[in-house]
Amino acid sequence: MSPPFVEPQLATLDTHVPSGTDWLHELKYDGYRIEARKAGDEVTLFSRRGLDWTVRFPAIAKAITTLPATSALIDGEAAYVLPSGLTDFKSLQEHIDSADPAIRYFAFDLLSLDGKDLRKEPLAKRKEKLRKLMAAKGVSDFLIYSDHVDGSGQQFFDNACGAHLEGIMSKRADAPYRSGRGKSWLKIKCTKSQEFVIGGFTEPEGRGAGIGALLIYRPDPAPGPTVEELLPPPPPLQIRKATHLAPLRHALAAKGIACLARTHSREVDDVAKVCDSFDGVVVPYVEDVEHCKRLAAAAAEQPPPA
Repeated sequence: MSPPFVEPQLATLDTHVPSGTDWLHELKYDGYRIEARKAGDEVTLFSRRGLDWTVRFPAIAKAITTLPATSALIDGEAAYVLPSGLTDFKSLQEHIDSADPAIRYFAFDLLSLDGKDLRKEPLAKRKEKLRKLMAAKGVSDFLIYSDHVDGSGQQFFDNACGAHLEGIMSKRADAPYRSGRGKSWLKIKCTKSQEFVIGGFTEPEGRGAGIGALLIYRPDPAPGPTVEELLPPPPPLQIRKATHLAPLRHALAAKGIACLARTHSREVDDVAKVCDSFDGVVVPYVEDVEHCKRLAAAAAEQPPPA
């Protein structure tokens, strides 16, 4: 019998790693959430919203057929593995719909096996059954069991951040599988905080509304004025585009402002990943559009150096 698609369990974002042996901790992968179903020789790969994405990951679909089970429903992540061992979402987007050997499937939960629904069983037991299933002889190397550590969450998190990984997933070892967002799965990201000066913006592409991208600047690490001290209260001035800000760059440089590296991240938090480079940064995401436009206008009025 073919197991039906199950709405995936989602993690709650947190800033603290839970302690104690009641939690197990996994690496967080930078890819697409995929639910893999095997029913005899037929394989279906579902997206997070239940869409059929089998043709988008042909190598993974073929690999699922090597599992020694009549039927199975597995929860995991399709990710592109760089030579460094890190996963990279941008590379995955560029190679999706292909059988690129760098695209692998990281399996971290087993929802059903050979007709038996396992969702009410504790996570630790589900993962042990998944480990044994994937360790069987003949299983494709395109399928990778997402291992974990029991307890020692903070050390595991520190090691992950030290290796420049995205973060970790912390999960209650004794919890059943519950569709939807809950607190038995936690997502802890390796993020840093930083103040930025918004120097300009670009118009959205096509018919989009709001802002297409922002040009932001990072204060010099040396002690100096804060962002609030650098900019006056934003008046309703003519907004300058990020592509016409050479005078502004000179003005900010004179005030001890350095630029960031260029990125195409959709989350402002990810700017921290490029904080150590100094060339311009474009962040195509912002929540308060009008506030950012006012800041851009105020920054554009900074006078050039004499």
